[in-house]
Amino acid sequence: TVIEDEPIQLSKKNQNTNYFSIYPNPTDGKLHIVYNTLLPEGSLVVYNRFGQAVYRGTINNQDEIIDFSTYVSGVYLIKIVNKEGVFIRKVVYE
Repeated sequence: TVIEDEPIQLSKKNQNTNYFSIYPNPTDGKLHIVYNTLLPEGSLVVYNRFGQAVYRGTINNQDEIIDFSTYVSGVYLIKIVNKEGVFIRKVVYE
C-alpha cells in the first residue's frame, strides 16, 4: 500500500509543506516524525478513525517516535498546529 505523504494544509498563512516528514507510512509499529526545519512551539495530536485523540504531544523540534503497537490497525491522522498553521497527514498502521 502506498500512501501520499503530502499534508493537507488547513491554513493559507504559509504554503510551505516541508516542515516535517513521517515514515514509514504505512507503519507496522514505530512511526518517526522528523522536523525538517525549526518550527514554532505547537501541538501534535494523533486521531483514530473515530476522531478520538489517541496521542498528544508538543513540538519541541526534536524528532519523535510514536509507538503504534497498542493501537488498532487502520488509518490515523497526524495533526500539527502552531502559529504557522494547521497541518494534517494520513498514516496507515498495518
